[in-house]
Amino acid sequence: MTVPTVLITGFGPFRNVPVNPSWEVAKVLKTNLEWPSPVHIIIEQMNVTYDDVQTKIPEFWLKYNPTVNISK
Repeated sequence: MTVPTVLITGFGPFRNVPVNPSWEVAKVLKTNLEWPSPVHIIIEQMNVTYDDVQTKIPEFWLKYNPTVNISK
């Protein structure tokens, strides 16, 4: 059985918000959520910029090759 890889991203600080809630959620999903089956969870923090999203997401997909499973 292959263990699926899940990539979860969150954003870092932004202007006067030192702790971005999206990053806090990403960390909780990795450490505090009980998954129903074995899953390899990867979290990455990104800068709050369009450029960072446009460059990092394709890099993360190549680096981690997250599993895509579309169930009907």
